[in-house]
Amino acid sequence: MHAQACPGHASQIGRDAQLQALEYVAQQYGPNKVCSAFVVGLEPLESLVAGAEYLGSRGIVPLFSAWLPGTGAVAGRTTPPDILYYRRAREAFARIYRRYDLNPPGITAGAHVSLCRDIYDHLDDILTS
Repeated sequence: MHAQACPGHASQIGRDAQLQALEYVAQQYGPNKVCSAFVVGLEPLESLVAGAEYLGSRGIVPLFSAWLPGTGAVAGRTTPPDILYYRRAREAFARIYRRYDLNPPGITAGAHVSLCRDIYDHLDDILTS
């Protein structure tokens, strides 16, 4: 999925080098010092959660950025998954933030919709609903 959604990043940096860099920063500076964004809605829920869990367990904050389809297709798709997918993803990210004591930054600008801070600010509500 990475190569389909981010062809330039995949060909220039690659997944392995990206993970090594993220893990290096987390090891050198501790948890909550490095983040990695997930475009939530592009991949199956199981692989999304597995990736976020992998990073979270290493002190890397997984960021929840909702996929907002534009005019072009990504991986052959032009429509996002249903609301249940997003609710389950939100709950999974909330569990990861709680389990690993991760504190996502507040995102106030950018060309995406990051819900990670909102999830963090409402952990108890999300996890008890």
